Amino acid sequence: MKNFLNIFKFRNKKSKRKRAKSPSKGGTILDTNPPFAVIEAYKTLRYNIRFVLSTKNKNSFAISSTNVGDGKSTTIANIAILLAQANSRVILIDMDLRRPSQHRMFKINNKVGVSNIIGEKKSLQSAIHKDIIPGLDVLTAGTISPNPSEMVSSDKAKEIVKWAEENYDYVLIDAPPVNIVSDVLALANMTAGILFVVRVGSTHKDELKKAIEEIKFVNMELLGVILNSADSDASKRQKIKSGYGYGYSNKYKYSGKYSYEYAADETENQ
Repeated sequence: MKNFLNIFKFRNKKSKRKRAKSPSKGGTILDTNPPFAVIEAYKTLRYNIRFVLSTKNKNSFAISSTNVGDGKSTTIANIAILLAQANSRVILIDMDLRRPSQHRMFKINNKVGVSNIIGEKKSLQSAIHKDIIPGLDVLTAGTISPNPSEMVSSDKAKEIVKWAEENYDYVLIDAPPVNIVSDVLALANMTAGILFVVRVGSTHKDELKKAIEEIKFVNMELLGVILNSADSDASKRQKIKSGYGYGYSNKYKYSGKYSYEYAADETENQ
């Protein structure tokens, strides 16, 4: 299966680093007035995803990145919106249990979600936020857990994804960055594959290579790569610049005490 590539130009160069410093607090196409070209790019991506999944025996896929700040959560939220707007039943599941963001993206409560279903045996169906827009449901990550890797790789997580596949046309999973934690690799046997979001001026080409090697090692299929924040200059679109990309993971310390406390504070404020 050939990989596919879509180019997005959301922000100019001056705003790139500023956006990457803080979590999203509602940045979907429902909250903004994106240019026509951005909407058309997402529609093309929607078409490609539908085509690729039509050749698979699963209707679910994960989306990830190499590091924090590449725009994976915003991208998958917008894909979910566009799929729902095409009269499909869609569920977006936030399985980034260390640093969740979909509750902020859609401005919904995160007190009960994936972690609570797995760890506290909360009801799956009652935890789902129904009809964010017609056709789109969202299952948030839930309260922060000290053992997210074990949760994502658990049998209960597999049951959640399987149930979603049986009840929705498309199941989208927001997964952690591959090069920071191994959680996303646990999704290898649960989904049709993975999409990568890489960010111009941020993603290091060697980091992307490492991430691809990781998913191939666990026999997870790479469905495609999405280039985010591309410059309008066609010559610059072809490059993923070197020299950036390491600061985000070091700053946020994706695994460890700082990440746990930060995410816990965010959850309590919802």
